[in-house]
Amino acid sequence: MQFFRIPPSFPVSASEYPIGSDEDRRSNADAIYRQHSRWVVAFLARRFGREIAEDLAQETFLRLSSRQIDWEHPKAILARAALNVGLDHLRREAAQRRPKLVTERTRTEAVTLPDQYEALLHREVVASLPRNLRDVYCLSRFGGLTFAYKQQVTPTGSFVERVGQVDFPARLRARLNGDWTRGPLSLGASVNHVSGEHDMTGVKLDDQTTLDLRLRWTASETSRWPGVSLGITARNVFDEQPPFYNNPLGFGIDGANADVIGRFVSIQFSKNW
Repeated sequence: MQFFRIPPSFPVSASEYPIGSDEDRRSNADAIYRQHSRWVVAFLARRFGREIAEDLAQETFLRLSSRQIDWEHPKAILARAALNVGLDHLRREAAQRRPKLVTERTRTEAVTLPDQYEALLHREVVASLPRNLRDVYCLSRFGGLTFAYKQQVTPTGSFVERVGQVDFPARLRARLNGDWTRGPLSLGASVNHVSGEHDMTGVKLDDQTTLDLRLRWTASETSRWPGVSLGITARNVFDEQPPFYNNPLGFGIDGANADVIGRFVSIQFSKNW
């Protein structure tokens, strides 16, 4: 990760360096844009990704165009303003991903909780949908599966697909279960899979597949130990490690999708009376 250090002596405040008329300010801003716009885009792409670098650069110049600035050190001023725009973008992303629950205490006057009639009407509308649309709606609304996740960074920017990107929903998350029972013994296995991703710079991350095993013995009611049950569970049997991600926060995984728990074995003993 690269950092750009801005000397504190470089002026940024508009009030400290008043200049001429609005026409002079616009002409100076236009000249700075023509000369340094590509540099600002490259500066932002190294830190926030190429997908949103151009939109962040446009917002940077829009913020600076309305201020009176001494352009003696243009790259220092542009770098600080661009970093502020990028940090604001990250804050907005975090706020959008944060779940918001509507309750009796937190709801506003414009928000009302659904009553029994509205809940019944909603169920009837969903049931009347074609099967393929109904499945997509239920998986997305209640199953946590997202087939489309587009984001617009700025009001004038284009929509960017975020599914399959680090810190956003994975393109595929699946779990396959199987069980076998014969007499007092039962065996179970689960295969968990999370599809590969890519970070904001385009670097691809591998997918992750883990295996869980379960073994349980249950004594019959006619045996010497009625009601006794013994179970062994092994999670991530092959100790599969999550794919490495060069995370700017300092830990090398995707906290939203990676399974960081390695091989874990638990034993359970229970007795019913």
